Formats: sequence, structure tokens, C-alpha cells
Amino acid sequence: MLTTPPGEETRSLVGEAESFDHGRPSEVSSGETRRRLIVGTLLLASCACSLAILGRQNSNAEAKSAKPLRQLTLKSQGPPPPTNASEYNSLSWPPMKVSGTEEMHIFAIGDWGGLDGVITPVTQTHKMVMYQGGETPGPHVFAHRPGACTDPDMVLCFESAYRKQFPGGCKPACGFHPDIDVQPQILVAEQMKARAKTSDPKFVLNVGDNFYYGGIPLPCGSPMAKLTGMAGEMFDEIFNNIYSGPGLDGKPWLSVLGNHDYGGWLFTNAWDQQIAYTWHSDRWLMPAQYFMQHVDFPDQGISMDIFMLDSNAQDAATPDAVESKNLCSRHHNPPGASCAATGGPPSVDRCSMWFQNLWKEQQRWTERKMSASGADWQVIVTHFPCGHAASWYKMLHNELGLDLLVTGHTHIQQVFEPGGALGGLTCLITGGGGGILSDVPPHDHDTNAYGFFDITITKEVLTLESINLFGKTLGKWTIGGMTTTTTTTTSTTTTTTTTATTTTTIRPASAQNQRHGHAIAKHETHEVRDTDDADRFGDQVVPDNRVAPTIQPGGSFMSWWR
Repeated sequence: MLTTPPGEETRSLVGEAESFDHGRPSEVSSGETRRRLIVGTLLLASCACSLAILGRQNSNAEAKSAKPLRQLTLKSQGPPPPTNASEYNSLSWPPMKVSGTEEMHIFAIGDWGGLDGVITPVTQTHKMVMYQGGETPGPHVFAHRPGACTDPDMVLCFESAYRKQFPGGCKPACGFHPDIDVQPQILVAEQMKARAKTSDPKFVLNVGDNFYYGGIPLPCGSPMAKLTGMAGEMFDEIFNNIYSGPGLDGKPWLSVLGNHDYGGWLFTNAWDQQIAYTWHSDRWLMPAQYFMQHVDFPDQGISMDIFMLDSNAQDAATPDAVESKNLCSRHHNPPGASCAATGGPPSVDRCSMWFQNLWKEQQRWTERKMSASGADWQVIVTHFPCGHAASWYKMLHNELGLDLLVTGHTHIQQVFEPGGALGGLTCLITGGGGGILSDVPPHDHDTNAYGFFDITITKEVLTLESINLFGKTLGKWTIGGMTTTTTTTTSTTTTTTTTATTTTTIRPASAQNQRHGHAIAKHETHEVRDTDDADRFGDQVVPDNRVAPTIQPGGSFMSWWR
């Protein structure tokens, strides 16, 4: 049972965003406190009494798409809506209390938000339709897989499947599986629903890339207290209608932004509307680009601090350095591009530095918060995968007690065992949510191309269970505890499958983990192949069963996207 501590239902924001440290406001001047309390109260009252007005106040951009503003009730937990999307950066959201003595579960998923073919974008010239059959309401998978198959080649595979003429013109190099690749988001969601009936997850960790191609295709800058009709429709079709049912209904989704949520190769799409949706949903939780969630399990004496970080500086190069995989691209951002009105990058030329400064700001904040944390478990959730900022995460583990890194971006399900660049830290990648094709072809019921994680939490142990789109458990890995276990994992290429059985062993605990009574297990999750386990692409670790992506000169306008 999830509850909110007494007094949190109508709390107004006072002081700086970070003042919501476990629900305790910091000291500010009495005049400023009074002003903010009045503003917060008026905002909540206005939103409760004027829903009809919200439905009539369309922005110019919204009028172009003929989508009215949504008439939704603002959530009462936490502070009132911010004035801009970055105002609550560093916020500690009011603590979550999970009652009960049953086994506690958390789900983790990423890169899940497919295309909606009926949306008429404002920030691009065409609808989000890549292939025949994709013109209907979503979700439809983004037909891109890195490697030797261009996007036009992959579209031929979808077309042949739609016409029931597969393989038709589909090239074997595309690794296309007509029973899987046409609807992976739906297939993964169905397994989440099935598992939720028994696991009853208390919340979901969402690592981003919530909407493909490029987030919500409206310009940034809509009022934060309002939700545009386009954003509401996309959330309904791609999120609410997909992840529902017993065990999932009403469960919080702790969420971060991925590079596609900003726009993929531009930064000006409506990422701020994903933050605004926090106040229009009973489960979506993304009050800022980065924030902290404290969770107590009082009946079992367990506590957890979750740090939700924005790592999109990884794709924020200088404007002319990279045309394709670059949020700050001069080529793809519109003339005069700016999200300054909502607290975002003020211009293309200042975009890269803005993201770099945001990352440095988060690093300082995380170190300060983690050093003060007394929780049993410390977890970081971010979009970019195991390997980025590895030395920093290693330091957080060794010196401040970081227990688990939860990531996505690489479109596969993978666990990286302690060792190498991350030291003793365990990191998982859950980028196989199915909004975009997996980085490796799905091959059979053992595939780790698509899926999610079911994480079990006790006072002594976190157990990570990888579940694929067929509902099969691919392996279990433990953090903490002193038990040696055996897991089986698989690897895949387009044509071969190899199975390896490995055994976990125990690594020494870090000083922080020893203080909490945890030991660190080494989780052998190697997917067998002939190349070195330390292969890297840029500064991101390449999973063992994946080929580093290449940009296809002959591909479509988005052939590079991951």
C-alpha cells in the first residue's frame, strides 16, 4: 500500500527547489515564504476551479495541431506546478511510504514509447508514420536497427509483414522477426501485466526515451500548469492505455528524460510537457530534469534513496561537430532555437555548454545528497548506459555507497557485473522496452532483445530478474547477501545462439556497503562471443552481444538514431 505522509497533500513550495528534502522545507525569509505559499495556494485553487478555462487557452502551436488543452485535475501531492521546467531541479519529492510485509518488487523499463500515427506534429513536416499500417493510433515501433540494415531496408520488412508476404523484399541482414518486431512494446507490456499480477510492483523505474521519434512534437515553452491536447493524447495512447491492469494501475512511474524526449537531434521539442504531466497524472512522476525520491518500507525496516539524473549531455555536442546524434545540431534545430522560456538551453550556440553545466550541477548535488543519505539502498536512474561517466559512478560506489545504476539507451536487456571501469558497481541496461527496434535481432524464446526487470528488495539483498517479451526469466543477479547462485544467460547474432552457465561469486563490500551490512556479489552475465568483454563504442560500453552501430549514408533521415 502506497501512502503519502500526513500534511503532504497540499504542501506548497517554499525556499529553493532543494528545500523539499524528505518533506522538510528549508528556512527562507518570512516574506518570501508568505509570497510562495500564497502563490501556491492560488495556483491549486485556480486549477481546481477553472478546468473549463484550461480547455480554451490554446497556444498558437497547439492550434496548428487542432488539439485542445486537456481538462485534467492537478495532483495534490508535492509542490504546485513550476513556472518553468527546470525550476524544481534538485527537488526532493515528498517521501513515499510502502506499507506491508509481503515481498517488495520494483519494475524497471526504458526506451518504450512507440509512434502515434494520427498525431499531426508541429515541429516536423510529416506525420510519425514510417510504414504501411503505421497511420493508426500507436504504439508503432520506430523501425530502426543499427548495423547493415538501413531504415528504408527495414521499412521493406515491415511492408512485407503488413501485406502478409514476408519475407518479400526484406533483407536477411535486417534480422527482422515478423511476429516480434512489429509490436515489441505491446509484447513487453503484456508480460509486465502478467508479472504485475503476482509481483505487485510498488513503483516503476523508467529510464527514458518515452516517445519516439523525438518526444512530443510541439515547441517547448507551453505553460507548465497546463497540458496540451497533443501531449495528453500521446500519453493516453502510448502510456496509459498500454501499461494498465491489476498490479500496474496507480503505481508511480519514476521517470527521466532520454535524448529522444528532447528531440533526438534537436533540443526544442516539448520535453517540458513530460515534466508538466506530473501534475496531470496519478502515477507519472517527473517533476524536474533531475530529482530525488526517498522510499520507506516501514513494516520491513527498509529505506531507499533514488537519484533520478539527466545524462543527456552525452548527446550534446557543439553545433557543427555532429549533424546526426546531437541535441545541439545547428543543422536540425530551427532558426533561433531556444527553450530559455522554460528554463532550457537559450540557443544552439549555448546548448552544449548548457547541458554540460547541467551535468556538472547534478554531479555536485548527487555527491552532497548521497553523502548525507542514511538509506539502506542508494540507486541512480538515468538514460545513458553503463560506461558513461564510469569513473564518477565508481567513486560514488566506493566512497558514498551507490548500490545500483539503472540505465537504458542501448536497446537491449543486459546486466554488467562488478569489475572493469565501474569497479564493484552493478549496472543494468533496460533499453528493450520496444518503442524502437532492438539493437540485436530477436532470435527465440531466450532472446534478451526486448523486456524489463523485476527487482526484489529486502533489507540485505537486491535481486535483479531479467524478463523478456515471452515472460521467460533470463537470469537473476543479487547485490548483497552471501549466497552463491547459478544463472544462465544467452547471446545472439543474426544466425547463431550460444548458451553459457555461470556462477556468481562474492566481492568485498565497499566501506559504505559494509556500514549498511551489504556484501557485493559478482554477477557473471557474459553473453558469449569472440571479442573482448571490454569493447567500447565512444565512451559507452558495447554489450557483449551487440555490434557497434554505424551511420548508414544511404539510410533515411533518421538512420543514425538509437
